[in-house]
Amino acid sequence: GPMQGLKFPRRAWPAGVNMPEFVAVLKGAAIPDRSMLLYYLMGDVAASNAPGNAWKVAHAWPVPHTPVRYYLRAPGGLSRGQSADARDRRSYEYAPSNPVPTLGGTMMGSPGPVDQRPLAERNDILRFMSEPLAEPLEITGKVRACLFASADAPDTMFVVKLADVYPDGYEAIVREGAMTARFYQGLDKPVPLEPGRIYKLEIDMWSTAYVFNAGHRLAVHIAGSDSPKYEVHPNTYEPCGDAAGAAPARHTVYLGGANASCVILPVIH
Repeated sequence: GPMQGLKFPRRAWPAGVNMPEFVAVLKGAAIPDRSMLLYYLMGDVAASNAPGNAWKVAHAWPVPHTPVRYYLRAPGGLSRGQSADARDRRSYEYAPSNPVPTLGGTMMGSPGPVDQRPLAERNDILRFMSEPLAEPLEITGKVRACLFASADAPDTMFVVKLADVYPDGYEAIVREGAMTARFYQGLDKPVPLEPGRIYKLEIDMWSTAYVFNAGHRLAVHIAGSDSPKYEVHPNTYEPCGDAAGAAPARHTVYLGGANASCVILPVIH
């Protein structure tokens, strides 16, 4: 479907870029001397002089970058520094009968950088936000989350979103990812969860190319659902026919000491 939410401006390709026809490459007639990747670097759509909103050329992927950790802080901050207090944590109740509705993102049907504020009143989403950025932050490549979490169910799901919060408050979703907790050791090693035990969940939030402009804030949202993008998890280990009647689970995300949850951004310098 058409893109929803903010509209990124259409821009011309960089001068001198000639992408060969795919068919010609397959026939061996137009094989370039080196690989070339053309990608659109998204940026602030409200400020006309903002960095980004332009096509970029790379000859290798991933583009050279520095993985930078932004730590989730109690009660709701986000910063490059982490808390030393192992007692820092936040919890919420995830009820399969009342899942968080999908709002934009990489959803077939209504994708795009949709405002997440309509979900702000829900008490089953943990919300973390940075201070306003002193200078633009450019990221290109894979976004990852490293959550330290526990749950009082034998299995459950965690969803993580990254958003760009504009000065006027608009919360544009940039990326999101989800993980079924039983696969914390890998997709080939599913294991039931032990109540109260802390698990390290490494969540792939896929790739982007994006500039958070100066004055904007980074935000991270954590929940147990995002429906219908992801199937509603019934909080059981064995298959369950109907999530509507499934019991809720309490999720706890740890924020300090050796268990400091974070998102890892591919920062371009």
